[in-house]
Amino acid sequence: FTQDQWNSGNYSLLRNCLYNFDVIEGLKVEREVFGIDGSIGNTVCWTMVQDNYFFPGIPKTLYKNRVNKPIITGTNRDEWALFEVVENIYLDPRTANDDHLSWLKFVINVGTAWFFTGFTAQDVELYLRNNNSNVFVYEFTYSTENFENTGYHPVEHGSELNWVFMNGWNENNTNVADIQLANFFGESWTNFAKTGNPSTDNSWRPVTSTGLRQLEYYEINPNGGMRSDYRTLDRIQFNRKPQNLTQFPENPYNATFHRPECPQGTSNSNEDCLYVNIYSPNVNSTIKYPVMIWIHGGGYMSGNNRIDIPGTVRNFVSREVVVVSIQYRLGFLGFFTTFSEDFPPNLGMLDQVEAFRFVQQEISNFGGDPSRVTIWGESAGGASVSAHSYSPLSKEVVESIYLDPRTTNDDHLSWLKFVINVGTAWFFTGFTAQDVELYLRNNNSNVFVYEFTYSKENFENTGYHPVQHGSELNWVFMGGWKENNTNVTEIQLANFFGESWTNFAKTGNPSTDNSWRPVTSTGLRQLEYYEINPNGGMRSGYRTLDRIQFNR
Repeated sequence: FTQDQWNSGNYSLLRNCLYNFDVIEGLKVEREVFGIDGSIGNTVCWTMVQDNYFFPGIPKTLYKNRVNKPIITGTNRDEWALFEVVENIYLDPRTANDDHLSWLKFVINVGTAWFFTGFTAQDVELYLRNNNSNVFVYEFTYSTENFENTGYHPVEHGSELNWVFMNGWNENNTNVADIQLANFFGESWTNFAKTGNPSTDNSWRPVTSTGLRQLEYYEINPNGGMRSDYRTLDRIQFNRKPQNLTQFPENPYNATFHRPECPQGTSNSNEDCLYVNIYSPNVNSTIKYPVMIWIHGGGYMSGNNRIDIPGTVRNFVSREVVVVSIQYRLGFLGFFTTFSEDFPPNLGMLDQVEAFRFVQQEISNFGGDPSRVTIWGESAGGASVSAHSYSPLSKEVVESIYLDPRTTNDDHLSWLKFVINVGTAWFFTGFTAQDVELYLRNNNSNVFVYEFTYSKENFENTGYHPVQHGSELNWVFMGGWKENNTNVTEIQLANFFGESWTNFAKTGNPSTDNSWRPVTSTGLRQLEYYEINPNGGMRSGYRTLDRIQFNR
């Protein structure tokens, strides 16, 4: 059954095939396709759909017609642990070193929020919107498991059933706490079935508010009781939009250290990550300086705003430019979407826009000129810059644009070079040339193109000197520079980057002597660019073969 047949809407052939399909064989195929053989558990499985019959809408519209009856709903503290600790869906199995354990906990917390607790809190909120005053929420937080003897006790998806139905109990594996919990489940669940209330003494009370700090719930463990603030961080992550910062939490605010990076599996990551770093020549200057906003790369999966301070100061701040480096949500927190209010698209990009707006509003307090703002970035940061050039949200807050998404190569060895050339064309230079062409179609006469062609690397002593993705940042920010590993050429290139980039931020032109000229034609042999190396200068015919391969 082909894709075209599916799209045709005529499923008779598929129906006849399935009607004559052996059920046992069909189940084998299903398990192979969906991984229900234990390899990835039930993470990929069947689900209900909106059908205009059984499920004739979405919860946010159907809830108004939901009958108000007593409800018990809840979650286990570490629901997603079942899929990581037991079934090893994402992480390598049973590795207990500190770094792995931190990453494991992070993945479990995120999975629990996105697949369990977030939906639970949202459902409770819909009940309360409909004036249901008998919604009882719980979180089960008791575990007898000690993961790899690390002291981590995950409370996995479905683990409460061991006390609800007392699976596999015998005298040798139970204690007073186990009996206490089994009694609690039995009494609470049967009380609820009889009266619509899980407790007879009002010890477990219904929810009265779904405010971030107010959603009440019963914590089920041997020392349990009523709590407020059900899974606050999960609910912020799952369902809340960023709130405007009306004032700094401290006065004076301590801004002398780096804040955490946005979640990406490192020990220094945190959801509270939307911070900027500002490097200024003089915050009290009466003459305001041009501003350069740096957007980090990392494939929208990793990265942070920590740029090397020596190179930032030497190449930019010393040339009377304010440098701002920003952070934005990454991975699915920043870019997963259902194209609906539940999961709006491009949240990471909207974080960048908010950073631009912050710069507009506040940069004058740091010596910056909000009317002269240049955005620039590398890799995913450069792709972001390109996107902002199209977005109507960015037009009012950005004066000029410097695109550095793609650092290119000149040209095992012949095959390696071939693969590198093809990959460079298809993922970097082809897009760059296409973007330039679109600028010129729109009559933009100030588009400056470059290719960086200098490398210190000698691949396997073969005489091949690849200029890799992002390698120019070694001269832009001078990361790891020391007296014994630099020479006159290194200084010359660092000076070139510093002078050209700050000239561009100040005037919209990277050169003061017209040595680097803008593109006037995108013809295959004509597209002008500046070759950056110790003997660099203007060239024509930017990546001609790449463009033929990519675009013709």
